[in-house]
Amino acid sequence: MPTVHVKLCTPAPTGPSAPGTTEIRRLTRRHRALVGSGAIVLGVLAGAVSVLTPGMHLVFVWLGPLLGVGLGLSANRLTAWATHTEGTCPACSEALSLPGPGPVWDSAPSMRCPECGATLLIAIPRYAFGDREPGPTTKERAWP
Repeated sequence: MPTVHVKLCTPAPTGPSAPGTTEIRRLTRRHRALVGSGAIVLGVLAGAVSVLTPGMHLVFVWLGPLLGVGLGLSANRLTAWATHTEGTCPACSEALSLPGPGPVWDSAPSMRCPECGATLLIAIPRYAFGDREPGPTTKERAWP
């Protein structure tokens, strides 16, 4: 798994921050689409099967597909999985070596410092979700 340099910061807009690293397992679009489609299909099948069950057919016929669509859409938003984070807590300056934080959605994942209990946001750069490291843009390149 690739290790990415991140910034550990407190939720306050002008709060302190500290450098750190985290291991990222990227999820491809294909993987996300397959998991999302599978959740939708399972929700529809669960709703169809619940037609035969007395009592459940009143609620689960429409609840199953709705839950499947909701889970499918949330699975599509999941972009990566963070497995291990290291760095320094910006609040108490203690060294951190923590598992997780787990799923990386559209927003920055958060963790708690085990020493001081401060909430830490893990700012992961956008290039961590792409296929290549950041480099100069077309405008910054020196053309011969």
